[in-house]
Amino acid sequence: MYFLTRRMDPMKLYKIIIVLMMIMNFASFMGLTRPSQKNMAYLIASIFGIFAGFYYPLSRIIYAMIVPRGQEAELSGFFRYCTQVLSWLPPLTFTVINEKGYDFAFGAISVNGFMFIGLVIFMFMKPWNQCLEDAKVNKMVRENIIEDKVDDEAGVSDESFHNNE
Repeated sequence: MYFLTRRMDPMKLYKIIIVLMMIMNFASFMGLTRPSQKNMAYLIASIFGIFAGFYYPLSRIIYAMIVPRGQEAELSGFFRYCTQVLSWLPPLTFTVINEKGYDFAFGAISVNGFMFIGLVIFMFMKPWNQCLEDAKVNKMVRENIIEDKVDDEAGVSDESFHNNE
């Protein structure tokens, strides 16, 4: 992965991996239809495992790199919460489709639908370099520092303000 992230930014690589996972998922559901294709299933599972080996570390690397300084704890908790809350939905959708007796291809389409929604949302992110620049400065803390400096120049301190209330 180090070699690939040196050649392109992690966000581009992440988008490529999502698209490749969608293609592999759909191809495996459409192509693997008979028990005699067992050996092909092992090959496809290995390739899918390689893609998953890129997908999960890249998602965490991207998130860790773009979190603003000073908000690491709260936003990593939010990331963990979102992954736990939303991780059950694609398997549940696939299970319902399978138990209703529909073709596996519809299950693949449902799982790919979730990946596609994530890819579309991911496309609205700022470019990688801009994300890194924005992460260097916590804009909320910076604004608070500027406000405190203005109050100090005017002779108003936080202690005198709270004592007058």
